[in-house]
Amino acid sequence: MIYWPVVLFAVAAVGGATLAVRKFTGKGMPLSLAAAHRIFRHSRSHRHIQRKGALGGIYTGLFFASHDYSFVTACDMPFLSKDFIVYLTEQVDKYDIVVPQLSDGFQPLHAVYSQNCLSPIKRLLIAGKLKITGFYKEMRLLSIPEENIKPFNKDGRLFLNINRPEYLKYIVKN
Repeated sequence: MIYWPVVLFAVAAVGGATLAVRKFTGKGMPLSLAAAHRIFRHSRSHRHIQRKGALGGIYTGLFFASHDYSFVTACDMPFLSKDFIVYLTEQVDKYDIVVPQLSDGFQPLHAVYSQNCLSPIKRLLIAGKLKITGFYKEMRLLSIPEENIKPFNKDGRLFLNINRPEYLKYIVKN
């Protein structure tokens, strides 16, 4: 048995994206090798999600999620805030997507998605359109404005991703 601190990290990696999908409880979940193999077989038999980047990872994670809503984040975002994730999950109400929006746009890899997103995402994947926000207009979306994010992002690192060695060096120094 393998215990993953982020529940469907293996799903995202197999789905070809650098994503992690986490249960709202925040607890790790056992993921057996058999389950990981089942996920791998699924991704291999569904060509529309192979090599489809982050959107394919979101689709795969939602497909295998055991809850109606999933918090999705990039695995290169180390400064997650449990309080902010809880805040996002408390906003779902009647929405399909709860996503932070900064002055430079949405933060789609730090958002909550419902199972209702599966069909629109699948249509985009089949069409070869991989922009994550490409299906947002079809969904009931709650945008979290910057002023609501500030209390959770006092040091400005909440959405920082470390996808280059120089970013890591900067973080270590500061």
